[in-house]
Amino acid sequence: MFRSKDHGKTWTKVQAVIKPDPKGNVPAMHMNEHGITLRRGKHKGRLLRPSRWYAGKNERARWPNHYTNAVFSDDGGKTWQTSAPFPAKGTGEATVAELSDGRIYYNSGRHWAPGGKNPRRGWWAWSDDGGATWKGLTFVKIPPDGPQNSN
Repeated sequence: MFRSKDHGKTWTKVQAVIKPDPKGNVPAMHMNEHGITLRRGKHKGRLLRPSRWYAGKNERARWPNHYTNAVFSDDGGKTWQTSAPFPAKGTGEATVAELSDGRIYYNSGRHWAPGGKNPRRGWWAWSDDGGATWKGLTFVKIPPDGPQNSN
């Protein structure tokens, strides 16, 4: 991890510990949106960033086992916990936002879906524990923007 103390003008590599998720997997940070600092409630000040776990490699045959999650830190980024997996498999390219009531909104793209669902549509869920777990999985009915079926 890298840290900037001058609003991004310079960066310094720092030691950070990222603990595995409840399944024992350590996530990757790329291909997701930036993180946020929680501003409300019990977890005020927590750093939260969407992340994802690849089931070995990013091969199409392994997509059903991929999932997104999030990493969070309560000590300014020195140590990071990894959340429970997002409740839909085949997900990636996620973003998080803090809602006015303190819940966390999590929106994730999906590149694989069972049962005839459009894999290019996303999913959302929310957290009421500062991003440690996710619930209320909902299929996003709005078509995504940008190119589709480009794989």
